[in-house]
Amino acid sequence: MKLIKFTLIGILLMVAIGSYATDYYVSVNGAGNKDGSSWENAIDFETWYNTMTDGYANGDVFHFEGGHYYVPKAIKRLGNAYTVIGGYDPTTHAAPIYPTSGDAVTLIDGDRNKDGIPNEGDAERCFSIQTATSSASSPQKPVVIRGFDFVNIHDAVGTTTHGAIQLNNSHDVTIENCRFKNNTTDYSTGGMAISNNRSTIFVRDCEFVNNAAGNRGGAFYETSDNGGKGGTVFERCLFSGNKITTPLSDTNKTALGSAICYTNGPMLWIVNCTITGNEAPGGGAVYTTGADATWKRVVNIVSSTIANNKGGNQIHMTQGARLHLVNSYIVGSEDNGSLANTAIAITGSSEKTDYFEITSLGNNLIGGYANQVENATAIPTWSTTDKQGVEYIYEKVFGTNVLTEKGYIIPIVSDAGADANMLATTIAEWDPTSARVDLTVDQTGTTRQANTTAGAYANSATTRIHQVVAPITNEEVAIYTLSGVLVSKPHKGVFIKNGEKYLIK
Repeated sequence: MKLIKFTLIGILLMVAIGSYATDYYVSVNGAGNKDGSSWENAIDFETWYNTMTDGYANGDVFHFEGGHYYVPKAIKRLGNAYTVIGGYDPTTHAAPIYPTSGDAVTLIDGDRNKDGIPNEGDAERCFSIQTATSSASSPQKPVVIRGFDFVNIHDAVGTTTHGAIQLNNSHDVTIENCRFKNNTTDYSTGGMAISNNRSTIFVRDCEFVNNAAGNRGGAFYETSDNGGKGGTVFERCLFSGNKITTPLSDTNKTALGSAICYTNGPMLWIVNCTITGNEAPGGGAVYTTGADATWKRVVNIVSSTIANNKGGNQIHMTQGARLHLVNSYIVGSEDNGSLANTAIAITGSSEKTDYFEITSLGNNLIGGYANQVENATAIPTWSTTDKQGVEYIYEKVFGTNVLTEKGYIIPIVSDAGADANMLATTIAEWDPTSARVDLTVDQTGTTRQANTTAGAYANSATTRIHQVVAPITNEEVAIYTLSGVLVSKPHKGVFIKNGEKYLIK
């Protein structure tokens, strides 16, 4: 009864917050009397920014006109439950359509000295969020940030509170339809797109492109000082071109996670995401520390593609690793079984068998696996529906296909993955409800059907083109069109030979 009572109290408090919400309108320079009551009287960005800490009420909603916004000099903290929405066309002010384009793009730029060079004149963060509540007796202050492009945030001095979005002790933050590009630092602590300290965040339909740090997460970094606080969900996101810049010759630092570095926290979810083309001298594209008595550090990877990341493993974990996999592709461009090149690698000086748990629930295609500990007894549990081994490299799974403009890679394999019903049943024990993930769709939002492939992009497995080849001949073997018509000299298109489909360019 106590749980129900507290839950109802929390709901009533949230309803109370929402019932007093006010809508405000924001533009670069403001308009009219600048009280924010309408687009005609929009608040100018700098005034809004300097007032956002606690100058508005919990539940207030802020609508941003498309435009080029430079981060003001004095960095302010956001401490209340706000919803901040970008992407409104400056002419029509119609409801945003994501991804935004043209004049509707709401660009938050850290290059405030406008010299085009990452230096000390730039902003080291934009939105600093600290709502600091999570109990039923106190409003949880959920924050929503939607529809912004964050670019050129740069930390030139090595602060510990940097990133386009920097979170500290916030219970419920949702980030949607945002793009993070060219946010950088040369210092070791990364996360220049998002830096998360002991906060629970849900990141959906976002792009992380060409962000960089000296170490610990070219795009994203999470840590915590409390074993029960924190947790991150990435859903339908792209990570590409992010980097760790510290060379391996620098013995004082270790490259950790060209895309994602997750050191302390209860759980990391990667669902319907593509992580490709990121680069580090080591430490993997996704790096996570192993579990221990304080930190659960569970990593759930569902229907995702982690492939062709350079300079390290696709996933790098330490002893005590807790990794759950289902319906995903995890492959490198080369794999000789060594610790440096294998798709999934475990490093450390000794086993932590009490915590080690690498479990597949099926329909994965995984490259090689390596464990640094000599004579390791803790081994992954692969499913009978998995394909796993060093022979599964990028070329075999994706052929010559590369990242599309829409942010996914089309596989050439013909194996069917898990459909929506299978996924929901399979991972129920992982508690996907608390992660708020949608298992029914792929990265593009398309419903997963039977006979579609695994990975972030659910392509039809029944109409798969098995390989791309030079022009084929009809010597001794009949060649047909997809409709079953026999042809003598096939030209451009898709044809069937020996029961296999071929593309002729």
